[in-house]
Amino acid sequence: MVARARVPVVDAHRLVLEEVLRHGPLTRSDIARRLRMTNARLSQVSTVLLERGLLAEAPQPRPTPAAGAGRPGRPLEVVPSLGLFVGTWLGEAAVTSCLTNLRAEIINTVETRISGHTVAEVTAVISDQVDALRVGHDAARGLGVCLAGQVDPPGIVRRAPFLGWHGVALGPELERATGISVQVDNDLTGLTQAEHWFGVGKDHDQFAVVSLGAGIGLGIVAGDQRIDGPDSGLGLISHVPVSDSGQLCQQGHRGCARAMLSLGCVESALSQGRGRRTSFDDGLALARDGDPVASRVFQDGAAALGRMLALIANIALPRTIVITGEAAGLALDNRDLVERTFDEHRHALAQPVPLVIRTIDRSHWARGAAARAIQQFAFREES
Repeated sequence: MVARARVPVVDAHRLVLEEVLRHGPLTRSDIARRLRMTNARLSQVSTVLLERGLLAEAPQPRPTPAAGAGRPGRPLEVVPSLGLFVGTWLGEAAVTSCLTNLRAEIINTVETRISGHTVAEVTAVISDQVDALRVGHDAARGLGVCLAGQVDPPGIVRRAPFLGWHGVALGPELERATGISVQVDNDLTGLTQAEHWFGVGKDHDQFAVVSLGAGIGLGIVAGDQRIDGPDSGLGLISHVPVSDSGQLCQQGHRGCARAMLSLGCVESALSQGRGRRTSFDDGLALARDGDPVASRVFQDGAAALGRMLALIANIALPRTIVITGEAAGLALDNRDLVERTFDEHRHALAQPVPLVIRTIDRSHWARGAAARAIQQFAFREES
């Protein structure tokens, strides 16, 4: 729960809507307490949101003997009929889209393999997926698209190396093709937003998300706000040194996070060590069976990850860290080593920082894109 100072009424509308969306249903007294808002002011704000159809009163909870006398307040909740949202993750070889409700709960998913990366080809694929997901449902209120790269408003992809894009006006093209509002962003930004509003971050105003996959990503929320800047999307955490050994990354850094933890570099180390091409998943299976080469590669990676997480914790002071991504199995299979190395690089008096580890697939990246569309919808509706 975050302490917030007194804010103008227009901002109070957004704060109340966001609080109920993320944590509701909530009674008016709960909302006032959580936002440190007077009951009178909360009543004014909630009345406006109720009249505009953004909030509704949930059914009256049944009183219990322990509750004592008096009638319990009716909780407020977001209106489910506010609409559905589409989230799209644009990868190098496939486009994955999902349909979600207002709480980013996935209703349906569709995936299309792609070979071409022109904006016309990608726009056509995404437009077809939006149409397919709409069948049997109300029209989507927003479309979020996330990809690995840097994005500027209004949806201009400044740089996306995996797609070979520079200065591509994806957002405007998609709005013309689909007829709905489009939010384009970096994929880790979307994943962090999904955690912030609908995942681990609901209960923390300060946390970090680390993704392990084709690259290494870091998202940070501090003071209940996502840390952003012009260099977001560059994957700067990738080149932080985390080992004295290891191979070179693509930019010539030995022992950086990318060299030790990314899918491609782990597979390269496995293949070189075993003298034959070895995938990440095959390497994990071999390590579980005691293969010495695979075990060494993943243990070296786990120790490097522990050092990187300790660096993040020592600087950003998160309450918890989420480790996720397609290569998060490295952390899952070597959790003890990751946590032990993490603790070794922390101050003995430092507060414990729980490490939440989970693997994800393309649908989770798409859900992150939907979360960005939902966030923009909520901010837009209160203005």
